[in-house]
Amino acid sequence: MDRVAGTTTDDLVSRVVRMLDDSWRVRQGHPYTTVVPLSGTEKTPLQGWKIHLSSVPESAAVLLERVVPLLRDQKAVFKFATDRDVVRWLASRECGRAESGKVIAVYPASERCAVSLAINLHAATEDLQGPRILTDREFRPGSIVHYRFGGFTDFSRYDSDGVRRFLLRRPDGSLQPDNRESWYDPPPWAPCPFVTQERPAEEATDGGAPTLAGRYVVDFALRHSTKGGVYAARDTRTGQAVVLKHARAFTESMPDGGDARTALRREEANLQQMRSAGIPVPATSGTFTADSDLFLVEERLPGIHLGEWIARLSEGGGVPGSRALPMARRLVALVASVHAEGYVFRDLAPTNILVGLDDTLSLVDLEEARLVGTHGVPRGTRGYLAPELRSNVGGRQATVAEDLYSLGGLLFLLATGTDPVLPDDDSPMALLPRLRARLSLSTRHREPSAAIAAAALGLLRDAPAERHNLKKAETVLAEGTAAVLPRPTASDSPELWDLPDQRRLLTDGLAYLEAGMAPDEDRLWSSSPFGSRTDPCTVQHGAAGILMTLLHAGRLTSARTAAEWLRTHASRPGSPCPGLYFGRGGTAWVLAEAGHALGDERFSEKAVELARALPTTWPNPDVAHGLAGAVLTHLHCQWRSGDTDLLERAAACTDGLRRAAAPGPTGPLWPIPDDGASRFSGTSHYGFAHGAAGVGYALLASGLLLGRADAMDLAVETGRMLCRLAQIDDEGGVLWTAGPGSAERLPHWCSGASGIGSFLVRLHACTGEQLFGDYARAAARTVSNSRWRASSAACHGLSGSGQYLLDAAELLADETYREWGAGFVPLLATRHCYRGGRLLIPDETNTRIVPDYQTGAAGVLDYLLRLGDRSSRPFYLDDLMASEYARGHNRTAAHGRREVKRD
Repeated sequence: MDRVAGTTTDDLVSRVVRMLDDSWRVRQGHPYTTVVPLSGTEKTPLQGWKIHLSSVPESAAVLLERVVPLLRDQKAVFKFATDRDVVRWLASRECGRAESGKVIAVYPASERCAVSLAINLHAATEDLQGPRILTDREFRPGSIVHYRFGGFTDFSRYDSDGVRRFLLRRPDGSLQPDNRESWYDPPPWAPCPFVTQERPAEEATDGGAPTLAGRYVVDFALRHSTKGGVYAARDTRTGQAVVLKHARAFTESMPDGGDARTALRREEANLQQMRSAGIPVPATSGTFTADSDLFLVEERLPGIHLGEWIARLSEGGGVPGSRALPMARRLVALVASVHAEGYVFRDLAPTNILVGLDDTLSLVDLEEARLVGTHGVPRGTRGYLAPELRSNVGGRQATVAEDLYSLGGLLFLLATGTDPVLPDDDSPMALLPRLRARLSLSTRHREPSAAIAAAALGLLRDAPAERHNLKKAETVLAEGTAAVLPRPTASDSPELWDLPDQRRLLTDGLAYLEAGMAPDEDRLWSSSPFGSRTDPCTVQHGAAGILMTLLHAGRLTSARTAAEWLRTHASRPGSPCPGLYFGRGGTAWVLAEAGHALGDERFSEKAVELARALPTTWPNPDVAHGLAGAVLTHLHCQWRSGDTDLLERAAACTDGLRRAAAPGPTGPLWPIPDDGASRFSGTSHYGFAHGAAGVGYALLASGLLLGRADAMDLAVETGRMLCRLAQIDDEGGVLWTAGPGSAERLPHWCSGASGIGSFLVRLHACTGEQLFGDYARAAARTVSNSRWRASSAACHGLSGSGQYLLDAAELLADETYREWGAGFVPLLATRHCYRGGRLLIPDETNTRIVPDYQTGAAGVLDYLLRLGDRSSRPFYLDDLMASEYARGHNRTAAHGRREVKRD
C-alpha cells in the first residue's frame, strides 16, 4: 500500500491501516508508527495539550480498535507503538521513566478538540488497563488517558553546551525548555483546560517529606525505575528505619498476566521463607497499596552493596587477596544456603548483596527468586545473567546453573574490579574466551587473584551443563595462591583464546568507520542516544572527530567524502558554543587539517570562515564548550592558514579567560556562571575538559604563541595550584577530585589525572620548572595503575589515558611511559566483539559500538595509530610549540629528576 512507508508485518500496524482510507498517511517506524491526515494538518499547532494512552500488551490491539475511529473522525495526528514488544518495553524497567507508558500519543488541533477527545477516549477505554504515565496527569483517577502540555513537533535548538533541547514558545514569543521530566510540570502560562477529578493530596510531614500509608516518611530514594522505586523511610509509629519497595501497577507485564506487583508479592514470600531458614535477609512488615500500586515494607539493614565494597577496595584491578579470598568463599556459602532451601536467585548481582562492617553478607531484592523447576521470565542484571536466559522472552524453568553463572560473574568482579559486561557478538554464546582473556591479564600481575579467577572461569562456562558446581568452586578457592588458571584445551578455538592483534583492531575498526558513513543523511555517522542530540559537525560525538581519525590513518578517499559533508553541513545552524569538543571550534580545527592533508583550499577557507564566526566572549571558559577551546582553535587555524586576523581573535578570547579567573585559596579557578544556561552552571572544575587544566593549557599557548606574558604567568600559577591540590597515593601517583567540594578522585582525561597531566607535562616542557615534571610523572603512574578498571574511551578511559602516556614519553624523554601505554592494548582487546565479521572495541559503556571520537571507536583507533607512528597528539598544538618544548628541555637538561614527596 503506497500510503504506508515501511512494511506492515505486525498486526497492530495492519489493524490501524484497515481502519483508515486513502486520505491518511501511515509512516511505520520503530518504536512508533505515525499517522497523519493528508489534509487539515495545517491546523495542528506546534505545541499544546497532548494526550497519551497507556496499555498492557494483551489489550493493545483492543485499545487501537476503540481509539483509532475516534481519532480518525477528528482528523487528529497521532502515533502508536509499532508492535507488542514495544508496548511491553514501554512498561519495563529498561524504558526511561520520562518515556514510559506512552503507547498512543495524540496531537489535538485545539484545546477544545483536546478536551472533547479526552472525554470520548476515556469513555471508550474505561475498562482497559495500563500503567500510569509519569510525565502526565490522569484524565480521571485510574484512567489510561493522560495529558500534558508540550511540543507537538521536534522544535528544538542547541543550548549553550551544544546539546539539542526541545523548546516551547511563551505567549510573549520568548523560548523556554520543554523539560520532558518524569513528573507532571506544565508551564505556568498554560492553564489546564481539562475538568479533572484530582487525587487526594499526599500527606506531608517533617518539612514536606512525603508520607505513605499514614505512617512512613520517605527520607530519600535509593533508586527509581519505570517499574517503581526503592525508598529509605522511617516508620513514625515505631521510629524504625525501613525500606519501602514500590511496584507500579501494570508495569513489567508477564505472559501469565502478572506484573511488577506480582513480583513484589513473590519477594515478600521469598524473604519470609528464607528468613525462617536462617538466611540473612531483611525482615518484612507487610504490604500496602496506594493508587493501585503496591509497597512492601522491609527492615533497613546496615551495610553497602557488594559493588561499592569492591570499588572501595579495588587496587590494580581487584580486591586485595586478604579480603578477596574470604569474600569469595562467603559468596559461595551464601549461594549454597539459598540452594539448600530449593531456591534459585535468578538475579544474583552486586546490587542485591549487602556487605556489613565485618564483611558479613546479607541478601536484598529477591523478587526474581524462584523455586527450582518453576517457570518464569528471567529479568536479571546485564553481565550476570546466564547466556541461555538472555533471549528468553517467553520464560523458562529456573535451574541452579543460572546462579552458578551469576556467581562466576561476582568472582570476576572481585578479581578484576569490573563487571563481566561485554558487547553483543556475532556469536552470542562465545563469552567465556573474552572473559578468560581479561582474567588472564589480571592474574599475571596480582596475587592471589588466580584462585578467584580460576573459580570464576569454571562457573562462567557458556553451556549450563559444563559449569562447575559449588563444591568444585569451594575446592578451587581453598587452594588459594596455589590455584592456576586453566589453559586452553584442544577443543578451544585458538583465535578466541589468544588476544586479537593490534593490526586487526586497526584494519577492522577503520573499515567500520568507512562503512558507517551516510553522506546523504543529516548525521554522517550514527551515535549514542545522547550523542545524537549533539551537533553532528563537532568533535565529541560528530563527524569532525571521526574525520580526524581518518586523516590520521591516511584514508584520504573516505576523508575527502567526510570533509565534503562537513564543509556543507557546517554552513547550517549548529552548536552556538565555541568549544573545541562540543562547539564549532573543533569543526574549524578539523577542516583546517583536511585542507592541509588533502591539498584542498575549499576546506581551508571554510575552516577560517568558521573560526572567524566563533564568539570571542562566552560565559563558559572551558576547553570542551568554551573560550579555552576557541583560543586553541584560532591558533591552530592561523598556523594552517596564515590569517593574522585569527591571532587578534585568539587574543580577545585570552582576555576573556583572564577576566573569568576567580582567585581561590589555593590559586585561580574558572567557575561557570550560575545563570542556568549550562548544565555546569555554578560549578568549578580542575580537569582538562571542563576546568583549570584545559584553561591553563590555552593560556600557556597564548603566552608562548602570542607573546602574552600575562597569560604565561597565569598558566604557571594555574599549574602550581593544581600541584598544591594533588593528593599523593601510596604508590607514588597523584589524583585530583573533579573540583572543589567533590570527593571522588578520578584518573581520566575529562576530569582527572590524565587530563591534568596533559597540561602539566606541557607546562614543564615549556617552562623547565621541575615541579611540573614531577607531578606529570606521578600522574602517569596513576594513569597506568588505574588501567584495569578503565573503559576503552578517550574521554573517560584507556584511549585518552594512553594518549597522555605517549605525551609523557615524548615530553619527558622517557620510553618507559610508551611501554606503559602499549600495555593498554591487550586490555582494549579483551573488550572486543565481532560485528559483521569485524573485530571492534565498544564505547565507554562497554555495551555499544559507536564511531564517536571521544566516547567510541574513532578515539580508540586514533590512540592505536599514534602508538604505532609516534605522531603528535590531535587537538593539541604540539607541532606548533615544538621549538618551545625544545628550549624547555635544554633548560632542564642539567637537572636530575626527583620523586614527588609525601607531606
